[in-house]
Amino acid sequence: MQPHRVSWRDERWVSADVKSLGEERDSTGMFASLRASKIFAGMTDAIAAECAGQFTLVYTRRGRRVFQQGDACTQIYCLIRGFVHIERLTEDGDTFTVRVVGRDDVFGDFDKTVHSRSATALGDCIVAVCRADTFKALCMRYPSLGLNMARCLQEHHDRALNHIQVMASSRAGDRLLTVLHELSANCGVREARGTRLEVVLTHTQLASFIGTTRETVSYELGKLERDGHLFRRGRKIVIPSSPSAAA
Repeated sequence: MQPHRVSWRDERWVSADVKSLGEERDSTGMFASLRASKIFAGMTDAIAAECAGQFTLVYTRRGRRVFQQGDACTQIYCLIRGFVHIERLTEDGDTFTVRVVGRDDVFGDFDKTVHSRSATALGDCIVAVCRADTFKALCMRYPSLGLNMARCLQEHHDRALNHIQVMASSRAGDRLLTVLHELSANCGVREARGTRLEVVLTHTQLASFIGTTRETVSYELGKLERDGHLFRRGRKIVIPSSPSAAA
């Protein structure tokens, strides 16, 4: 297979010099970044390199759409750098957060005709993109790739189910703390006093994540901080490793 070069028709993507990962892996280390993705777990370097050669690096700036709910599903996405906000618009016009994608994770509706949700860059991002039909052909050729993809989708499903169960059975403050711990596990960086959330979500985005209002999130964040469950470092939230670490 020859690397497919993606042609974007709108300004949601920004890429002055788009190259295949196969061409860039030696000079920039981007192949190594994609190699760390869960979809390539357990594969030999040779097979991973062949598969990675079908991906294209695309750069997008903060606030730009990666794809829109209702767009045709023609690509599979793997996040190399940054964070992506996945949200869904309901028939009533309400928007709720589905999840936040972190580095090395895959996203997009792989098995559908159109996207059932939207994806937006939370900061400047680098995404590896592959045509869906090309990726499916690779899965047929290398079953371990398809198995890894199935495991990723199952992990996403289990996480979503757990999130729904927590959201249905706890108060707003507890739901918020649960989400912050989830984000620290997926989008956090360890530091001396705890785990710093590298992703920055607005109070409105957090509210849509836990099914409440922006005002409630603001109040509960303040309460959690006063109770020692978190502290702030600039705009970023830190989950302390112990109650004394928040002091």
